[in-house]
Amino acid sequence: MVVEEVPPAVAQVIRSFSDLGCYGPAVFFDRPNVNVTDLLAELDTTIGAFAESQLFLVDDHPTVVLTPGGLTADVTSLAADLGTDRISRPSDKQIRRLTGQTPGSVAPVGHPENLPVVIDVSLAQYERIWIPAGDPSYVFTTSYAELLRATAGQAAEITELN
Repeated sequence: MVVEEVPPAVAQVIRSFSDLGCYGPAVFFDRPNVNVTDLLAELDTTIGAFAESQLFLVDDHPTVVLTPGGLTADVTSLAADLGTDRISRPSDKQIRRLTGQTPGSVAPVGHPENLPVVIDVSLAQYERIWIPAGDPSYVFTTSYAELLRATAGQAAEITELN
């Protein structure tokens, strides 16, 4: 369901994607009341197409990392791809300050400053992917190619099983 009034962080994500030539849409869903199996069937997708979003501090610089649902970023692989050994996880307070978005729902765009984005290559297998839109009740849909282009993201093999 597309909602006209959205939280400010979501509105900023939508504006940012639109400015980058991505038109979504942003989709609202009420997570506490939704059955994941029903949602996946309604959207005709799988859990892997719902990207997990993590924020890392890479050499003290925030970096958004997207992996398929059910997988997480392998910090050792991420460090190797980025050519560093200085990777840490920020606190929830830092995430809010750096992104203006809800921890666990950080979008790859719409932050006070443009942040580097790393996107796991295994997301390319999905025709449409669903990515966090800055708030736990919203996702934005796009394609892997469009997401890479719009974010100037770095494709990498960085996932491990949760």
